[in-house]
Order: sequence, then C-alpha cells, then structure tokens
Amino acid sequence: MVQTKYVVDTTILVSWLLDPGKLTGKIVKSLELELSTPYKGVDELWEHRTEWTKRRPDFDFRAFTNQIGYYVRTAMTKEYTHKMSEAKSIMDPIDPEDAEFLALAMAHGLPVWSHDPHFKKQSKVRVVTSADILRQSVDLPPLWEALQEEYFKWENTLQGRQAEDS
Repeated sequence: MVQTKYVVDTTILVSWLLDPGKLTGKIVKSLELELSTPYKGVDELWEHRTEWTKRRPDFDFRAFTNQIGYYVRTAMTKEYTHKMSEAKSIMDPIDPEDAEFLALAMAHGLPVWSHDPHFKKQSKVRVVTSADILRQSVDLPPLWEALQEEYFKWENTLQGRQAEDS
C-alpha cells in the first residue's frame, strides 16, 4: 500500500519556500498527500524569516506562511503531547529541536518526511526523503502525474552516475 500521510519537518518547508518549482515544492503542491507539521515547523520558519527573505528578496514571506495551511495541516499540541516525553528522550542526544516532529509522527503512526540526516539516527519512526516519495509516486497515479517529469530527470541522473562509476 502506498504511503500518503506524512509529518513534514522544517527542512521540507524550507525546501519548498526557497525553490517552489523543484521536487519538494511539487510534491507539497500536488495535494495528493496528507501532510502535517507541529506548530514548531511554522514557528521555525518565522524565526528565520530575515534569512529566507535575503535569499529570496522578491518573496512575500507572510503570504507564504498563510499558504502553508492550504497544503500542510498544522497539528495542535494536544494531538501529540502524550508522546513528547518519549520523543524528547529519543531526540535529546540527537537534535532536541526535532522532538515535536517525532512526537507527532509517533502519535499518528506516520513517517517523517525530512532532509535532515539527524532523523535517520532514531529508529522509532520511518524517515523518508523527497526522492523516496518520488520513487513511490508511480504507484499513486495523481501524484505520478504531477511528478513524472521530475522522476525522469532523477532516473537520468542516476543512470549518468552509474555510467561514470563503470
């Protein structure tokens, strides 16, 4: 069965923010997946807004944060507070800032979609990248429709790397 629900961490939101036309942005905007993030995900974006606006001067950050709610559900703390103690004990030695994302994923039995290598250091929930979602998109026709151009770019890149290694 194809996974269609994910907890997204801030790295996904940032990837989408900085380059909405690339793979991560296309996945988010496809509306084929049910995406959730704790409020911390949006809060972290807001905390670093001056950095993002320097990287994209023409960017309307307020409009972007308003748009997040259309594509990504912001979870209420009460949904995962019962998992916070366990999540903190797991993530404190790895990256304490990521405990809320793990708690939300544990509370709903979902994988975390992240580009942060720290998440792979825990084994409580599965962690996927945009490339993992791209690979599975062929099994979800509407997502495949939105991503097939990216899939073929990705596949050609892999074939090119394999040829270089030969």
